Amino acid sequence: MATVAIGDIHGNADALDAVLEQVARELSDHDTVVFLGDYIDRGPDSRACIDRILQFRAESRAHVVTLLGNHEEWLLRTLHDPTRHSWTALCSHSSARAERRIGPVTAVAMSATNSRRQAP
Repeated sequence: MATVAIGDIHGNADALDAVLEQVARELSDHDTVVFLGDYIDRGPDSRACIDRILQFRAESRAHVVTLLGNHEEWLLRTLHDPTRHSWTALCSHSSARAERRIGPVTAVAMSATNSRRQAP
C-alpha cells in the first residue's frame, strides 16, 4: 500500500508524462496517487497537463486525489472576480493567451474537484 505525491507540474507535460509512466507500472488498487496542485502556469502546455491528469485518474487502478494549488486558486478567483486577484497579470499573459494555453477554464476547475481547499 503506497502513497505517491506529485506536485508543481506547472504546465510541463513532458515531465508529467515521464513521471506517470514510471509510477503507473507499479501501482495497484491499494495505492493512492495525490496530485498536489499547481498543474497550470509557467510551462508550455498547461492544458495537456490537465488532460493527462484527468486521463490518468480515469484509467488508473490506484485511488487518485487531485488538489487545487495556489495557481488554480488564482485562476478561479480571477474567473469569478477579475478585480480581486489578477491571475493573468501575475502570469504575464493576456487573458486570451492564457485561455489558449489552458483551454476552457472549466477544465481546470473540473480537474480538482476531488478535494478542494477553500479560497480565502
